[in-house]
Amino acid sequence: MSVARLPSRPKLPALPGSTFRPQAKRGDAPSHTPDTDEFGLSWAIYERVPRPVRQRVAVALEAFNIPKNVDPKPYFPAGSGTIPELCMIGLLEEAGYHYPDDFAYQEPVLGGRENLFGGAVVDIVLHRRPREVGIFVESIWHSSHAPHGGSGAKQQEDERRNVRLVTQGSLDVLVRVNLASQLFPLEHGPEILMLQDLRRVLAA
Repeated sequence: MSVARLPSRPKLPALPGSTFRPQAKRGDAPSHTPDTDEFGLSWAIYERVPRPVRQRVAVALEAFNIPKNVDPKPYFPAGSGTIPELCMIGLLEEAGYHYPDDFAYQEPVLGGRENLFGGAVVDIVLHRRPREVGIFVESIWHSSHAPHGGSGAKQQEDERRNVRLVTQGSLDVLVRVNLASQLFPLEHGPEILMLQDLRRVLAA
């Protein structure tokens, strides 16, 4: 006997513009089911993600009012909404810093990406008044482990950008997290290194 094919899940709309503004409403995601983990995340999407990371990703999606049982990428601008970024946001939420009052996500500075002469988009800007702390979440694509190669030039470009952001007064300090030297803890754990990244941000 053949089984009727289930209809495919409709694709969620992408957000317009460069500024992140989630549009989903609380209550969109169902409670825990056999297809979701204890945090309500879809096993199909997060099966290989360690539990401490999934825990923080779930917290971040709740803060953004995004359903946890679907792929969150359509809710974010291209290239953002990554697991390590969401993990860092979840850590900040747990530490008592809440979006959007206490930090901004994908914050354009010095004209953002549209400024070809020095603008940038900072992953997270933590408002620890009177200090503005920029957080750059590293990934394998920004490291010497990048599979496409040529990451040395990219790293030098990132360093020059970081100096500009501080010297031109956009930010008071910049902190890099999820470092390759620690094997990308915001993606792979362990929790002790994830919390170490959080402490470095809060000590900045």
